[in-house]
Amino acid sequence: MDGERWNAQGPTVNSILYGVTHGPGLFVAVGENGTILNSADGQQWTNVSLGRAMTLRAVTFGAGRYVAVGDNGAVAISTNGVAWTSRSISAGQLSGIAYGNGMFVAIDGNFVWTSPDGFIWTKQLRGLPVTAIGVVFGNGKFLASGFSSGAAISDDGKEWKLVPATGYSKFSAVTITETEFVGLGGTSVLLSRDGELWTETLVGRISPYSSIAAVAYGNGRFVASVSPLAVSPLVGFFPSGILISPDAIQWSSVGFWNWGLSSNPPKLHQVIFSSGEFLAVGDVAAPLSSGEGTKLAVLRSDNGIIWTPLSSGIFRNPLTGLAAGRERVIALGGVVPSIAETSVAVIQSNMVRNATLELQLLKIAFGKDQFVAVGENGTIALSPDGFVWSQAQSPVMNRLKAVTFGADQFVAAGDAGVVVRSTDGLSWTKEETGTSNSLEGGTYGKGLFVAAGSAGTVLVSPDARQWTQQNSRVTTALRSVCFGNDLFVAVGDGGTVLFSSNGSNWTQKAYPAAGNFLSVASGNGKFIAVGASIYQADLTPGVLAQPSFTSAGISLQVSGEIGRVYRVEASATMQPGDWTEIGTVTNTSLTMPFVDIPKSRTRFYRTVAQP
Repeated sequence: MDGERWNAQGPTVNSILYGVTHGPGLFVAVGENGTILNSADGQQWTNVSLGRAMTLRAVTFGAGRYVAVGDNGAVAISTNGVAWTSRSISAGQLSGIAYGNGMFVAIDGNFVWTSPDGFIWTKQLRGLPVTAIGVVFGNGKFLASGFSSGAAISDDGKEWKLVPATGYSKFSAVTITETEFVGLGGTSVLLSRDGELWTETLVGRISPYSSIAAVAYGNGRFVASVSPLAVSPLVGFFPSGILISPDAIQWSSVGFWNWGLSSNPPKLHQVIFSSGEFLAVGDVAAPLSSGEGTKLAVLRSDNGIIWTPLSSGIFRNPLTGLAAGRERVIALGGVVPSIAETSVAVIQSNMVRNATLELQLLKIAFGKDQFVAVGENGTIALSPDGFVWSQAQSPVMNRLKAVTFGADQFVAAGDAGVVVRSTDGLSWTKEETGTSNSLEGGTYGKGLFVAAGSAGTVLVSPDARQWTQQNSRVTTALRSVCFGNDLFVAVGDGGTVLFSSNGSNWTQKAYPAAGNFLSVASGNGKFIAVGASIYQADLTPGVLAQPSFTSAGISLQVSGEIGRVYRVEASATMQPGDWTEIGTVTNTSLTMPFVDIPKSRTRFYRTVAQP
């Protein structure tokens, strides 16, 4: 458990959960409709709902019992997290609760309710000097916090002192460590030893249209969630997700979920890496009958975590293809069968210029100083700049769904296992592949072309002429494949991810919560997969300590990320094609041993991180 790898856990409930706490050997979560869940390990959850339609907003443990509070003065008490007693007090929305100094303290806007046992509650007449939504206890003090009105501190939950806020949306979330309070809000972090004097720093990885919504501390690190504040005036995207930090000052993102577009989150069809940044394209669908067409989605990111929209526009086709060359990026798409045209977006210096082409094109590649696009009915077109296009003679009528450039030639693939190739983009030759399965993606690396498609199909070829089918060990459709970090990575339906160092032996990972992946790209030591959401694999290489000679062989120490699998490779020459895998290491600790029995007098070693 590290705050970085997140997995969805059951059971499935049809209610929003608002609060969670941990007592002796048990997690308890509460939410709408009287929903209460408990779990001994955070993975297997049991629904022990009250059976009453009350919304519970927060829960804590103290004085040997769990106490939850919520709307209309709702209170629920349990000594074991299983059997619960409910009651109501004459309060409004009790949004936060904490226990300390022998007292439960619950927050109701500007009002405070206190109880020694969770059963008998007293409304404190003096109330709060701020409008608060939550309360924590630490370092002998209660700290109540709100959105932009600041915070208040108290020793006993009765007498409160104002802690003024500075700037925008401070104190939307507060947690405690062994030595200090940590308040977060908007894009700021505030630190205090005593709850009165605070220092502020900015978290630079958060969109201005998002805010830190909640934070917790444990196992030596902070974990914060980021939620939207409002719709961006640019296109309407705002990243939401998880931030982690060892010290509340240096933060890094570990993932985020779909943008909160009110009803239509973007569907991203392709992602590439170019000029030090990732670009992704797709659409925000609107019914054609509405006359609105489809809203263009062009997103950019320099780290694969925080994404910024470049432009907006209305097209009759979503964007599905993306390629970079000649100091520009061209995005295009024409996947609506009833519309015989392609939407084209030419991106230069973060500016987007739009055009329409009377061909149905789906994917695009760059090579030999020109763009080559492929699409419906075997259509192939060429352009030097993205604006002027000419159509090539195609030897097939199949829909072409992928195109790549490598080994001084273009290779396109599509329905019924068709593959065509060309050295100039004008004259094309059809090659036999031995499969009738649809081919959806293609790439080139390590002297190999790799194509992937339906039913888990994977084909490899050294020259695009002779193709060999490989055992991918999956039957789900593979939608895209790329090469990077000395690995081939294929992605597809159901969150399927495959990776291979040679194109022949494949290892599977699955991220079912991601939905269907439609494209994958590599850059800056990362793989980015997109579809209904965006996932990132940050492949930081392991560090090899100086080898030492032992009776068993050459002893190596592989240092790296805990939980990461590292491939250990050896070479006699250090030439790009001379590296051979000699084993793998799973880092269950920061440093793991590895022993090699060398087969040559000269031996070089390196590690490659697996996704």
